[in-house]
Amino acid sequence: MNPSDIVRVARTMIGVRFRHGGRSRLSVDCAGLIVVVGRELGIDCPDEERYSRIPQQDYLQKKIEQVLVKKSGISAGDVLLFWMDPGSLLPQHVAIATSEHSMIHAHAPSRKVVEIPVDRFWLRRLCAAYSWPGV
Repeated sequence: MNPSDIVRVARTMIGVRFRHGGRSRLSVDCAGLIVVVGRELGIDCPDEERYSRIPQQDYLQKKIEQVLVKKSGISAGDVLLFWMDPGSLLPQHVAIATSEHSMIHAHAPSRKVVEIPVDRFWLRRLCAAYSWPGV
C-alpha cells in the first residue's frame, strides 16, 4: 500500500451520503470514512459506531492511535485530526489528505463526502497528521 492507493480509494467515496454512524459505501461519517477506506486497503480499523455527534474526551485520537502513526507535516494519504470547537482541546473531526493542500472528508453541512482545500480554516484547527502502517 502506498499514498496513491489511499487517495484512490478515498476518492471513490466522494459523493457518498453523510450519516452519523455510517460505516459503508452507502453512508459514512468522518470516522466511518477512515474505517471504510482502511478496511478496503486491508487494515483492520478498530471502530465503535455508537458515539455522540460531537465525540467526547479523546475518543477519536485514541481510536486513530490504535492503528496509525503520528507524524509531522501533511502529505497525500495521511489521516488528519481536527479540533472543530475553538474552545475545546479535544479533536472532533478526521479527514484523509489527498495532497499537502487538499483533503477528503465526510462533511455534515454538505451532507456528503467531499474533497476540499486545506485552507486557513482547516489549518487553524489541525491537531495532528497520522500515517497508515507501512506507508
